[in-house]
Amino acid sequence: MSAPLEDQSPKSPGPSIYEALLGRILSDELPAGAKLPPERELAQALGTNRNTLREALRRLEQGGLVTARQGSGVLVNDFRRLGTMSLLGPFLEHGRSPVEKARVLLDLLAPRAEVLEVLVRVAAGRARAEDLWRMDEAIVAARKAEHGRDPGAYAAAQQAFLDALVEASHNLPLRWVANPLLAAVGDLISRRAEILLFEPSFADYAAGVRAALAGRQPEEGVRITRAFHAGVDAQLRGLLEPYAGALEEAEAEAEAEAGAAGPPGGAMRARAGQITSAGGAGAARENADG
Repeated sequence: MSAPLEDQSPKSPGPSIYEALLGRILSDELPAGAKLPPERELAQALGTNRNTLREALRRLEQGGLVTARQGSGVLVNDFRRLGTMSLLGPFLEHGRSPVEKARVLLDLLAPRAEVLEVLVRVAAGRARAEDLWRMDEAIVAARKAEHGRDPGAYAAAQQAFLDALVEASHNLPLRWVANPLLAAVGDLISRRAEILLFEPSFADYAAGVRAALAGRQPEEGVRITRAFHAGVDAQLRGLLEPYAGALEEAEAEAEAEAGAAGPPGGAMRARAGQITSAGGAGAARENADG
């Protein structure tokens, strides 16, 4: 049976057909195992033509989000099992559960820091003069953004430095590992620049790493990286962990209250919404809400 879709045609300059379908999958409006309506019906519901719809479905299939089967139509896959890091930003925007989104942010912190430590260790033995020049430019831009408290410029400067660090590794497999993770973090920041922390100073951190690379001191670079992210991550955990805990408790209470009355999803989300609107978890919490 095909999953029903209300007529929610994207209105210019609204989301593309791909983004509209992606949002419905990531919000579980189209759950894993659901079968999309026939092509003509789906195109009409989305207010588009069949060629545009086919391109959107092709992109979704490339990302592992749907599977087109001859004679069976298009089935929605389990994105939690088959997805990639490219879903990080979109999931935090469209995901339905504030608890799950907060947990995703918390779970991102450790692998991000570990990948950066590996990059620093490798780059310390391979960085070239041109790599250090790129880092210098990014550090200058980061200091300027910090002074002006400019989130957009600050995010761009951070991304420029991380790009230079990846380049300085001159290690293709490591680049392939790091690129999707750092790209996903960059996409997240572009969608939610308010999660940026101006303290501790990224420019100071970057300058320290740059000096370690120039001096061929990998362990010093790793020490600086570890210390910086320990400070940043402690602040983020201090905001997100109590928030996620409060939401989990609210959802458990709502599920218990619902009892045999039917599926608990609506009551759970309503109770979570009360916690969300109560205030008190700052910019990081706003991001977890999406």
